[in-house]
Amino acid sequence: MLRALVGITMISCASGASLRSAQVKEQQKLASDAPKVSFLQEEGKMETGLLAAQLAAGKLGLREAMRHMNDKMTVDEALRRLDGKLPEEVTSLLKTQSSKTAPTFTEESMAKARKILNKMVEDSYAELDNVIVECVALKNANGATYGQVVTDLARLGSEIAIAEKDIGESYNCIQQQDREYKAVETTLRNEGAE
Repeated sequence: MLRALVGITMISCASGASLRSAQVKEQQKLASDAPKVSFLQEEGKMETGLLAAQLAAGKLGLREAMRHMNDKMTVDEALRRLDGKLPEEVTSLLKTQSSKTAPTFTEESMAKARKILNKMVEDSYAELDNVIVECVALKNANGATYGQVVTDLARLGSEIAIAEKDIGESYNCIQQQDREYKAVETTLRNEGAE
């Protein structure tokens, strides 16, 4: 878990806009610390830069980058590279992890942590309750609108059916009147021809 945190931090730091300047500073620091850098260290830096570039371009997922970096870097090396870039709490946690000593917590610090965690849980539940209330209100409002739409569609369908029935009856009436007109016209012609 801690290696994952370090890897995420390394990759996110490297993939930012300061990638080039951080690499230059890192190279200058390494050059001043030791005159000769081994081939493996140089390869590791290039690999980290390549991973960061692939991650920034979206060609590589965070999980794959983490899996790849997990075995390539120790916690001490990550701590050295990120010196001054991490929050104090994270740095302290990393130093504790790298020294392999179990942290000791006082009852006071445990109580403080419990209070903070309980407050976070309470806030999360309150936020969840607010979201649930909003969702139920939206569902109810949309449910009423949906019911009204369904009712309107049924009413309009009924009106259309009645209008189509009236059109059909009118069409039949027109045809009947047309037949009667032709019959009267034929009768008038026959009487006029006699």
